[in-house]
Amino acid sequence: MADLIQSGLASLSTWRKAHAAQTVTYRRGAETVDVTATYGPVTWRFDNEFGITVRAEVFDFMISVADLVLNGSAVEPARHDEIDVVAGGATRTYVVGSPNEEPAWRFTDGYRRTFRIHTNLVNET
Repeated sequence: MADLIQSGLASLSTWRKAHAAQTVTYRRGAETVDVTATYGPVTWRFDNEFGITVRAEVFDFMISVADLVLNGSAVEPARHDEIDVVAGGATRTYVVGSPNEEPAWRFTDGYRRTFRIHTNLVNET
């Protein structure tokens, strides 16, 4: 019997890429790949070393694991990689990273089909 959750997640991923995503450019150094990504703002809250609650807005990108291939090899996201988004005639560059030294990415589910990559907007031209 097929795993209904895994089957449903595969269908959701296909729907997400077809109807709720756009093409972005993922870059590591000189290597790039165009991938389909869903992205949007996320608010993080954490206490700093002085006990003050800090609020940070970041952008998370969801990219299929199978699509993130650089120079012919599958890769995992890494801090300081960049993602370029062209929208409304402007190019926005996001750098992979997260506040408070949290991991820069995670899988969206137990089947490890999609990366959820945390980024910060660093440039808009």
